[in-house]
Amino acid sequence: MKRAALYLRVSTAEQVEGTSLETQEKTCREFCARNSIEVAQMFRDEGESAKTADRPAFQRMVKYCTTAQNRIDHVVILCPA
Repeated sequence: MKRAALYLRVSTAEQVEGTSLETQEKTCREFCARNSIEVAQMFRDEGESAKTADRPAFQRMVKYCTTAQNRIDHVVILCPA
C-alpha cells in the first residue's frame, strides 16, 4: 500500500479557531481512503504564512519524508479551489 504524509496549514489565528484544519484533515483522509493510501503521518502549521518554507511543521515534514525508513510515496495537501 502507498503511504502519505498529510500537510495542513492555516495562515491566520482566526482560521486556527475555526474548522479549517479539521476540514482539511477530513478531506485529505477521505482522498487517501478513496485511493488506497495509508496516512503515515500528519503535520499541522497553525497561523503560519506560506510566504517562506521556514514553517516548523513543514520543515519537520520535509525531514520526515526524506528519511528512508519512513518511505513516503505522497504528500497530500488540500488546495482551495
